[in-house]
Amino acid sequence: MEIKSISLHDLRKMNDSEGLVLQGCGGDLQEWVDGINDMLTESGILQNDNRFEKAYSFKNGGLTCLLFPFEDVQLDVGKLAIWAAPDEGGFRKHMAVGLHCEQS
Repeated sequence: MEIKSISLHDLRKMNDSEGLVLQGCGGDLQEWVDGINDMLTESGILQNDNRFEKAYSFKNGGLTCLLFPFEDVQLDVGKLAIWAAPDEGGFRKHMAVGLHCEQS
């Protein structure tokens, strides 16, 4: 799977899109993609052998971010919301779930 690099301008043009955004992804981005696919599969969030086949990387405030679009994947949104809630260590505080871009 290719991870496509996009600009913030491109991101803003993704009207009515939803997805999972991970902020501050250092190192090998493919490892992040594989890890998120594995974690969400093991948690029962990605269903029916679905995996994210698209991912976009972009820079925001000096951080490398990954966007996993929700299109073309079957997922349990309720489980995703619980999974994305911060744990005691605050690990998931750097994740934004349900990206929604509107034209301005």
